[in-house]
Order: sequence, then structure tokens, then C-alpha cells
Amino acid sequence: MQTSLHSATFCSAPHFPSVRFATLTSPSSVPLVFALLLPSTQ
Repeated sequence: MQTSLHSATFCSAPHFPSVRFATLTSPSSVPLVFALLLPSTQ
């Protein structure tokens, strides 16, 4: 589950280096980042 969220975040936010860095450093904040990314992609 977390791995899918990881790859999905990387795919949907290639222009968000800070988000990718935060995702790498804090795996627990992946759902939070995902929730932030969903509105911006739509």
C-alpha cells in the first residue's frame, strides 16, 4: 500500500522536489502529501 502511494506521489508530482523530499524523509506523511496533491491534480 505504502509503495503504491510512493510511486503515485512521484508520478503525479515530478515538479514538486520538496514534496518528494518530504515523502522520502517521512514515509508516515505520504497520505498527507497525497491529500494535498489530489486537489492540485484535479
